Amino acid sequence: MVMASLTSFACSWGAMVTGAILSRKITASLLTPNDPHVIPRQWFVIGLCVSLVFGVLIQITLFNISIGIAVLAVLLSFVLALVAGRVSGETGITPIGAMGKVTQLTFGFLIPGNATTNLMAANVTGGAAGQCADLLHDLKTGLLLGASPRFQALAQIFGVLTGSLVGSAVYLVLIPDPQSMLLTIEWPAPAVATWKAVAEVFQLGSVAF
Repeated sequence: MVMASLTSFACSWGAMVTGAILSRKITASLLTPNDPHVIPRQWFVIGLCVSLVFGVLIQITLFNISIGIAVLAVLLSFVLALVAGRVSGETGITPIGAMGKVTQLTFGFLIPGNATTNLMAANVTGGAAGQCADLLHDLKTGLLLGASPRFQALAQIFGVLTGSLVGSAVYLVLIPDPQSMLLTIEWPAPAVATWKAVAEVFQLGSVAF
């Protein structure tokens, strides 16, 4: 599913570029910058830069990931976001598990023998792509209800900031010691077990292939 979406995207890049150009011309001719249906381009540029910087710094600070791999993890998330958006739009299901394995395979080949880097860098990429698909579902629902895309974007920005802080705090309250509490009877965490198993396999690096 993931590879099929990537192949489809690679084969239709011309149509996508043409569509983007036409969409920009139509937007410029029909909508004003203050129109509630227009999301300012500056928001996208600023958000992109902030996400890139914070994503890289957090990986380096918390998980001791090299700057090159940290930057690659963030950039790769944009590629897989295309896959997540397409698959989620066509099926209603976001392929987070499949995308995670693709990224783990990539980092397992680039940095063999490092389970921490494999797991966390892949988690950044797969998680960001999955969130992209979720936000697209939100925008679609808002469109059906007649909500303003600009106000939805603002709500999503504040939701991301609030959710990341509150979600992390609640997680630490429920599971203060993940290393000893996860993968137990009380907290089986099957998805965690899958990611952990793949990371351990890729510890062998290219030998695993």
